Amino acid sequence: MCDNGMEVLPDQLCEMKALQKLDISRNCLQLLPEALGDMLSLRVLHADDNKIEKLPVSFPQLPMLRTCTLRNNKLTWISNQIGNMNSVTELVISGNPLRSPPLDIVEQGTFRILRYLRNTFSSES
Repeated sequence: MCDNGMEVLPDQLCEMKALQKLDISRNCLQLLPEALGDMLSLRVLHADDNKIEKLPVSFPQLPMLRTCTLRNNKLTWISNQIGNMNSVTELVISGNPLRSPPLDIVEQGTFRILRYLRNTFSSES
């Protein structure tokens, strides 16, 4: 589904409960649907080069997600709850105007990003 100029994901997409890999890179998406969290088999999400401003609240509910790339979007903040997603082994969020986590953390890669988010989440509890 990449390179299609889509501005909105079709609702039917999130009904595909067995879908394991989704590449929606290089579109014009500003939002990901809240129902994305219902895609319980999703293991890989590539959403690079869009206009995504925030992730759905349901995003941390993706129990199988291992790889998530969100390069070059308009994200300013990543939920601290993502740090508790134990299945995630690759999280790429470079090229976003992030305030949290800070750029120096983002540049250190997935492990450091997740640790930062986890520690920030723990201190808020």
